[in-house]
Amino acid sequence: MPARALVVTADKALFAKLKGVLGRLGCAAEAAPGKGRYELALADWDAVRSGPALRALRRAAAAVVVLGDAAFLGGAEVSAALAGGAADVLLETAAAEALAERLRPHLARFGPERLLRADASTRRVWTRRGASWREAQSVPPREFELLRLLLEHPGAVLTRTLLLERLWRGNAERVNPETVDRHVQRLRRRLGAAGRLIATVRGVGYRLDEPAAEPRSAPCRAPKRRKT
Repeated sequence: MPARALVVTADKALFAKLKGVLGRLGCAAEAAPGKGRYELALADWDAVRSGPALRALRRAAAAVVVLGDAAFLGGAEVSAALAGGAADVLLETAAAEALAERLRPHLARFGPERLLRADASTRRVWTRRGASWREAQSVPPREFELLRLLLEHPGAVLTRTLLLERLWRGNAERVNPETVDRHVQRLRRRLGAAGRLIATVRGVGYRLDEPAAEPRSAPCRAPKRRKT
């Protein structure tokens, strides 16, 4: 299940350019809205100039990046885009390499080093082994919400009290804290090997331990020839 990006533009050349950039970042570009939530949405300012259009994209994707021309970047509309919820604004005529550098951080948390992904709109969960993804067995609503909270705060310790308040809301005081432990145990079993990522912090709560990305080796370069 590769990361997906929704690209909103009437400019075919810009779409092709962005599709190529996203492809090199391991992200699939789509021109029409599909099912599920996108990791990223890219839109030219003309397409989302109205507030409702930008808000709709924010609901459809985890992050929205707006692209515009030099006049846009130099004007007051940049502030309007950021105030409307855009995570970044980019120059649409920038070189592909420059665009890739700006987009890479937005996709980093969905990179190949992750072993878990979840789609809140469909409550589907995927786990990764090696280079392949498989869908986990059906996850009930409360366990899915538990997983979603852990995924949203990787590396952070979520206390049992917090989990009780978020999962049972107004009924938290009536629920035995050990109920959280049982839900965590069941979620681990459903996730298979990936369930080991949910670490127990004794006496406190739980933490999602995502593995660090493997270090990349430096590129090999031919030695420079000395001038004679």
